Amino acid sequence: MAATSLPAEVLDPFVTDESSQEPMVDDQPIPIESDDYQTSGFYQNWIAFENENMNIAMVNPVTGEIKQVTTHGSSVINTVVGGQTIQFSIPAWSSDGELLAFKQELMIQQTDRLDTVTNIWVYEPASQTSWMVLENVTLSGYAWRPGSHSISYIVHVEPGYFTARGVVDASLAHGIMQVDVKSGKISELVAPQGFSLVQPKWSPDGSLVSFDEVHLMEGRGNFAFSPRFSPIGAQLAYVVGNGSIDQVNGYQLVLQAIDSNKSQMLLEGEQIETFAWSGDGSFLAASLGFYGSADIVVIDMLNGTVTEVAQGWAPVWQK
Repeated sequence: MAATSLPAEVLDPFVTDESSQEPMVDDQPIPIESDDYQTSGFYQNWIAFENENMNIAMVNPVTGEIKQVTTHGSSVINTVVGGQTIQFSIPAWSSDGELLAFKQELMIQQTDRLDTVTNIWVYEPASQTSWMVLENVTLSGYAWRPGSHSISYIVHVEPGYFTARGVVDASLAHGIMQVDVKSGKISELVAPQGFSLVQPKWSPDGSLVSFDEVHLMEGRGNFAFSPRFSPIGAQLAYVVGNGSIDQVNGYQLVLQAIDSNKSQMLLEGEQIETFAWSGDGSFLAASLGFYGSADIVVIDMLNGTVTEVAQGWAPVWQK
């Protein structure tokens, strides 16, 4: 069944209340040309995120203004046979900040199962329009290629790919694909060499892509994870789980300079879902709390203050 089209218009914005350790900073914050914010000044580009209704929204971290990108999402699955549920997730900005991609899942309840169709959409804030760029693909991840309006993506490992421990059926291996979001042209970016490829990571200039090969079934499961380099690569932020492998007592968002072995805790809580750097390295946006009830907070890297700006998770900062 074809996916339901998204509305081209954006709803009228509304305003949320703002609430308002000295780490190293890549650059000085971008000044705000407004009398509304008198402290050091937020990096003022939009933060896109998933909200509690499984829609994509954008928040201005200076004013708290929120704009809806999608409106048909629902966190509640329709369990009536034939019933449909739409959910949106995984927002990602192009490197120039002009386009926002996100995943759409259309779920249809059958008698004995829940069928899911996965699509990728792109939204252009300047024209307030959106369009589908990938339809009915079993995605295992995607990423914008820096300096372009192309998305690299990975198709999920096929059933039957693993034939024994450490043994795979190479004929079922997938490489890294690429779609031009303007023309819709799809091409193979990196061909597999016996193993399916996952986790594409681009160099900042978009000239190199790294990836992993799927060799074993087991995951990684480390207690320090989700490393994110600052925009100029001088610092590394990552999440640390505290406790044991059987019981994690909480998480910390940690900052470390690349040329130092000293680290600093920026944020802690029962759960830190995801986080992202601002384009100038002066701020971090993070999702604090459990999936479905988390808050989007902004950390000022100059003075360590933490400000709640919205409710949701998976924040990504417009460049």
